[in-house]
Amino acid sequence: MAVIRVVLQTNSDKDVAVLQALSAHMRDQPGCIQAEDHRSIEFNDNLLHLERWTSPAAWDAAWASVQRTDLGPSVSQILEACQAPHHNGLAESPRAYGTSGLEFYRHSRFSAERSFWQAIDEDERPLSVRWPIWSKIRIVIQMTADTEADISPRLQNAARTRAERGCEHFEFFRSLDYPENIALIELWTDAETYDLHWLDRVRQRRGPPPSAAPSPIARRYGDTGFEFYNHTRYQQIAGVFQPEPLGWRGSMLMM
Repeated sequence: MAVIRVVLQTNSDKDVAVLQALSAHMRDQPGCIQAEDHRSIEFNDNLLHLERWTSPAAWDAAWASVQRTDLGPSVSQILEACQAPHHNGLAESPRAYGTSGLEFYRHSRFSAERSFWQAIDEDERPLSVRWPIWSKIRIVIQMTADTEADISPRLQNAARTRAERGCEHFEFFRSLDYPENIALIELWTDAETYDLHWLDRVRQRRGPPPSAAPSPIARRYGDTGFEFYNHTRYQQIAGVFQPEPLGWRGSMLMM
């Protein structure tokens, strides 16, 4: 059965307490592999909430349990404030960088093989077929780092990458509960632009591919790894999460 990855991005500091309460609740539910909150290293208002579940049924049961608590309305309010037409933030709290939104994926980890990325678990796929990317590419990378280490190289890397053609999002986040945990979130307009970015990094790289490099700091919670997805945002309609349409109405101009 598929493992479920949940990615939620918001940009309001008032969401921190609710998100951390949500994570604490989810970690107590059967089937929860990860429920963790991060704050952007560069853009202080940007928040990242990550979940991973053993199965869709486990996530369904956990979400139903949230709705039975006092936490339910507050979480739903956060979700409403980050879905269309509010991906760029609310009028009173516009995002300085990146976009808000809720994303669900069938969890898929990748490793670098002969300078290209390949899914680690291919048990349900024929080895002679590679499935295409048709949309924007969402990348989730989790790693660890010394909390006292100089972060300027990461910030320089982020600034350099954001200047590349096709890069829509490249941002480092630090876990609120486990500060040694770092998450990197990327979004690329299409497969071609990501290929050009990756090939350029391969030409510049020295040493082992990133998926083979050992983690320098022990991880107290969750695990490290690389994940690639066809980018899809979700919205809640009548209590059910459904994919958002590719286009959405504006929030600042009413016609």
